[in-house]
Amino acid sequence: MCALIYVLLCVTACGAVRGPLARPAAGPVRGLARDFTMFLGVPYGKIQEDNYFSEALPYPAFTEEFQATENPVICPQHNRRGFEGEIHCLNLNIYTPNNITTNSKLPVMVYIHGGGFTEGDGNLNSLPPTFLINKDVIVVTINYRLGIYGFLCLPQVGISNQGLKDQQLALKWIKSNIAAFGGDDSNITLFGHSAGSISVDIHLLYGPNDLFSKVILQSGQIISPIVNQVVSDEEFLRGTDSFRNLSDYDWMNHLTQMNVSELITLTKEHAFRPCIDGNFITKYAKNYALKDKSVLIGNANKEMLFFYKDTNDYISKYDQLLKMAFTGIESTDIESFKTFYSTGNTKDDAVRFGTDIAFSYPLERSVRYYLDNRATVFRYLFSYDGERNYVKIRDNIIGEGATHGDELGYLFQLPLFFKPPSENDMRVIEYITTVWTNFAKYGDPTPTMKQESSLPSWPKYDKINNYIMTIGSNASVVKYPWLKSVAFWDEFYKNHEGHTIGIRLNNYSMNNARNNVLSYSLIVLVTINVLF
Repeated sequence: MCALIYVLLCVTACGAVRGPLARPAAGPVRGLARDFTMFLGVPYGKIQEDNYFSEALPYPAFTEEFQATENPVICPQHNRRGFEGEIHCLNLNIYTPNNITTNSKLPVMVYIHGGGFTEGDGNLNSLPPTFLINKDVIVVTINYRLGIYGFLCLPQVGISNQGLKDQQLALKWIKSNIAAFGGDDSNITLFGHSAGSISVDIHLLYGPNDLFSKVILQSGQIISPIVNQVVSDEEFLRGTDSFRNLSDYDWMNHLTQMNVSELITLTKEHAFRPCIDGNFITKYAKNYALKDKSVLIGNANKEMLFFYKDTNDYISKYDQLLKMAFTGIESTDIESFKTFYSTGNTKDDAVRFGTDIAFSYPLERSVRYYLDNRATVFRYLFSYDGERNYVKIRDNIIGEGATHGDELGYLFQLPLFFKPPSENDMRVIEYITTVWTNFAKYGDPTPTMKQESSLPSWPKYDKINNYIMTIGSNASVVKYPWLKSVAFWDEFYKNHEGHTIGIRLNNYSMNNARNNVLSYSLIVLVTINVLF
């Protein structure tokens, strides 16, 4: 019998139509068919009742139909609305075009949401995937533990990076079960934004190689002081009255007995992050053989506009950001950056500096590593400034260009935008969803065999043909535009390599030499808990 059965006319006395039924190895799952088919809140992992911090177990197979017809709970978090969520939250959402079968073998795109590792979710009411589903792909979004439950780092008691382990458990579930929903389990693309992008990068460089074949990294790389040294959480908690003077194991026992909402609220100001625990994440990246992986990578042209939205004190941000990235920073170092970035427009200068230190230069160094390890790379710069620039519209940010998270309004049908897209916005939606899904299908945003005449060819990025696709009102290919600023940062890192923290990407080139230099990315995440 076909593993995926669509029940189209099973009408009850009340007139309700039963949705599609999938029969994966995990057990029968009943979904909904609307504009597209959705299976909502399918559990992939089980939190252990005796310790909400411990590693999750695979969810037992369903013996009866699982009703995947309602938005599931989100994981515990403190967001703009206050405390929300429940601890038993390890679920995923599967979206497919209507009327497909197990023979369809559609490419699968698995999205990891952002939110600074402290908030966010992958539910339908947050990330409607309509634009992507229209391109004949399957989209899967996941919920994973956040904040102290997902990223408390205490390796001495066996607790670290639990949110990342949740994500990996979800990827294993998808790999084993997605064929029953019409997906191609040999063609899975992992993508994410901000903290989600950092998560994707971690799975690329540390996880099993067989769970996905391609990645899309939107504004976030692993080489960052956001990846904590293990001492940071301990220092924070030891300074909290509730935990002072407890032994490690008494301390852990105390945490497990605390009310979930109380603990999330108590620790809401602390930036729990992935950490170098010596096991799941080590000081050096584990995966060097990337020749079978394809990477689509980029960021917005004015990423840090959001960072300066509530201040006019642009000058102090140089000091703040540099001291987060380096130890032993001198006043002369700070002055050198102010001089290099000075054009006479204080805000624009600060935004350019912040974008380079937190996004553009870390991305540059990551790309070097991917290329040195034989990955296929396509690179973009998002600069479109329209009516669906998500963070600018949501936070009423003034300034030209695109800031952090703005492209999400053109990938997802976000509930913030009620009216139909304008003609210009629709053109960008059509472009970005086409090249994203082309990459998922073929490993190339503009494959020759499927080339639409309206799309400019997107060349692979390498050290010789270093072309970048700019996504503005129109898409166009440009030669690498940042030679001067990258040379400046290369020299600064060369002179300060003993003063940085974070993951080491060895075996990469800088100025045609091979160096092992500590690196960084998304420094702003250290200070701001809400990123998308």
